[in-house]
Amino acid sequence: MPWTLLGSDLPDPISIDDNDGSITVDGSVATTGAHLELTGSASANNTDLIASTDVREYRSFSLQLTGTFGATVRAQGSNDGTMWQYVPLQEVGGSNQPTWNVNASSATTAYHGAVTTKYLRVRTTSYSSGTVNAVLLLTSQPFTPLGITTVNLGQVATVSLYTGDGSPVTGAGADARTATNTPGFGPFVFNGTSWDRARSGTSANGTSGTGLTGAGILGWDSGSSVYRRVQTDSQGVVAVALNGGVNYTFSNISAVGNLLSERDLRNYNSVTAVVYNGNASLPYVQLQGSHDLGTWYPLPNVVAQQLDGNNTPLPVNSGSGAQVGASYATVMTAPINFPWVRLRLTSNPGGASLSGYVYAGYQPAPAVQYQPPQVAATSNVAGTTSSTTLLAANITRKGVVIYNDSTAVLYVKFGTTASNTSYTYYVAAGAHLELPTINYQGRIDGIWAAANGNARVTELY
Repeated sequence: MPWTLLGSDLPDPISIDDNDGSITVDGSVATTGAHLELTGSASANNTDLIASTDVREYRSFSLQLTGTFGATVRAQGSNDGTMWQYVPLQEVGGSNQPTWNVNASSATTAYHGAVTTKYLRVRTTSYSSGTVNAVLLLTSQPFTPLGITTVNLGQVATVSLYTGDGSPVTGAGADARTATNTPGFGPFVFNGTSWDRARSGTSANGTSGTGLTGAGILGWDSGSSVYRRVQTDSQGVVAVALNGGVNYTFSNISAVGNLLSERDLRNYNSVTAVVYNGNASLPYVQLQGSHDLGTWYPLPNVVAQQLDGNNTPLPVNSGSGAQVGASYATVMTAPINFPWVRLRLTSNPGGASLSGYVYAGYQPAPAVQYQPPQVAATSNVAGTTSSTTLLAANITRKGVVIYNDSTAVLYVKFGTTASNTSYTYYVAAGAHLELPTINYQGRIDGIWAAANGNARVTELY
């Protein structure tokens, strides 16, 4: 029943849903990363796939579209629910450039973007046929644009989760009120005697949680079955135990396929995979995400490094993932942008046996930072009127410089078989092509208008 103070009725304290833990404006304390999943479809023009939704509690979104259709689909944002503007989208596993719409006859792809307005909706703005289906995942994880993925990973913090009696979490199992032995049921607060899972309410006094409006956050005392005010130190700092995470292991796997099968990680902010390779082959592994367990995408913004004594940064290929060096371990970390995540062995030409673990936690993933090239490799290619290879594919490539010392024009093509009608760059006699930063890592071919001179090639990585 409601409390009475000076003749006024006050609501009972509001406990947090044990399964969701969403942040609310009444002072509830989040026990997990906030998330919201919405679905919908449309078969007409100017129709909402996802209706206008108040998204102030979230920081980013991931949008998956499926179906066979002829339509243009746009995400739109508004602060007043009346004037709507287009929201830029970035394709997961695709181009780094933002797009304002999805315009296709069919789609099985995903996009992500930042939440910058009060309301968000997904809507058709042109239509000719079919049905468009949408899954929209809103999350408290900040949006990180795709970019160059070579970084220094640094140290990953180790955190601990405490049960209601102050002892560390040791395994699975659950007590809904005290979260005993249950990863991810924090944060915990000190009630004056022991640690307990934080709950919330609108009023509190020093002991029983009744009678004083606005006295602070309440913590649930499971021993006495009452709310108690959170205790602070002399500086007003709340004593809160760190949240935990979940850890999965795998060992001695060599077949191409899942190293770790799909896991529901929507309540966590980041995922870290550590993969050990004990022999001389060079396999590739990839962190992947999905909305529906049917279509899988490489997780965006993965950063990787090799534990070789120098913590060497590793490139991350959108097709195959990161390479696991011979007799070393590879560490990959990424923000979680999908409800389902798995770790997959994408290529294993030498039959390496891999072991390791995957950890999902509440810490934010490290920011993607640019690492300048450390090596400049030079080569010479003689002028010829037949297409020839100037540079082989190289997943570590960061830049290219090509000087044409021939008296003839050089046609440079990103791809195979260059000609005077199929080329990417026209390099005049005595001129040079300089690309200090480049996202293309495939083969580069060239052909001259006349067979003399050389291409002086410098590759940066």
